[in-house]
Amino acid sequence: MMKTTHHSDFISQNTGRLIFGVFLILLTLLFNTGCSRKSATAAVDIIDYQMDVLYKSAKHFQIMATITAEMNAPADQLSVFLNPTAKISAIQMELSGTWQNTEYSVSEDKILIHMHGLQKTKKCRIRFNYILPIVEPIDDFFYMDRGNRWYPLILDDVAKVRISAVVPSRYAMFSGGNLVESKLADDFSTYEWETQIPVFKIPFILMKPDRYHQITKECGDKELVYYFFQDTTDSNKKIIEEACRTFQFLNDRIGPYPHRQFTVIEMDMFQNYSFITTGLVLTSSDFIRQFRKGDYEGLQLPIATQWFGANVFGKFEDTGFWFFTLSFPHYLRLMYLESTKGEETFFKELQAPYDRYLEYADTEDDLPILSIDRLNTPAKGYTIIGKGPFLLDELREKLGDDKWQELLRSLYKTYHGNIMTYDAFMGTLTSVGNEKIAHDFEEMVQSLGDIRSEYRF
Repeated sequence: MMKTTHHSDFISQNTGRLIFGVFLILLTLLFNTGCSRKSATAAVDIIDYQMDVLYKSAKHFQIMATITAEMNAPADQLSVFLNPTAKISAIQMELSGTWQNTEYSVSEDKILIHMHGLQKTKKCRIRFNYILPIVEPIDDFFYMDRGNRWYPLILDDVAKVRISAVVPSRYAMFSGGNLVESKLADDFSTYEWETQIPVFKIPFILMKPDRYHQITKECGDKELVYYFFQDTTDSNKKIIEEACRTFQFLNDRIGPYPHRQFTVIEMDMFQNYSFITTGLVLTSSDFIRQFRKGDYEGLQLPIATQWFGANVFGKFEDTGFWFFTLSFPHYLRLMYLESTKGEETFFKELQAPYDRYLEYADTEDDLPILSIDRLNTPAKGYTIIGKGPFLLDELREKLGDDKWQELLRSLYKTYHGNIMTYDAFMGTLTSVGNEKIAHDFEEMVQSLGDIRSEYRF
């Protein structure tokens, strides 16, 4: 959604826009096809990546991906996904301190690696050497992420990442987390990025810096870096100041942001989209124009998602995924508005999307919020962005502000860089609140229709 006054445009005729709506969270597949805390039942977990990327020509990258994997159970093989256009030259395992070629087989985009019967809890390192063709020409802006499967991955897994890239000097290279080092040269430049926590996706962005105006702001002990097309100094300054206020509020109320850097890059490839990952947001020029008019929803939401969504993950297609990934950031944004604009603004922006949900309440399109697996109808969209925040406000009312604050901080402290399942959330809620509050909340999230009269104190 944009501003609450724009909700009819947000849903309207284009269901696809509903899914990404304010800030495309393909976010989500941020995020998430699974995400961060390692599954206890997985035989093999990737715990970190070292990605070395070399721009060889306008037609391909040369990549060496070194993963450290942890064995949770005896495993004879490891299955990973990789872009089927990748031309593998070798896959090696580190055995007794030396790299040795290992057997593997390829089927479409899946690679099956023989693991030599490694035993439980033992760590191993596997190195993939391959050429990745560049399908779309690299012009002013180039973007790959998890959906491109440009690196070997396990679908339901996350890991820490360090990425080093050598690219033509006319480009700057970006990824998630912190910029560790950049070495600029006449022909080729080197960039190194690193995450401080496990992440779900590894983005790879190239852009021509001479198209941009950069503005940087120290925000507490963090650094906010924005890249804008237009040098509108006054409005750009207001944008980054608003970003800092939002950032500091969430940092203080929920918990410390894990990276020292937060990067936002304007893009003109898409309309009304933002692509979000840990430490990095790509936002469309449409949103930037709105920011310049003082409409900051598309700015505040991606920042709120840095706490719940991009740093605390839901498990894709699991109970409550969209509730945790979208409803939570929407409500965190409302809390920020409450602290800066007052209760009247808070309730107005809480109520407007809820009223839109009520248009579908108790109809055949209505679903319990935890049952929503895709945002492919207006009813589902407004259940997530309208009813979802309202449910959280009901929970806050039941807990009281002190306990609500304790709940948010406890969830973030426990699960940032990890997956938060619905059962884990309910366990924390029961601990912070009590069994009755947890039971009442369970009834609310399973309910259909208007919840105000039945549950509001």
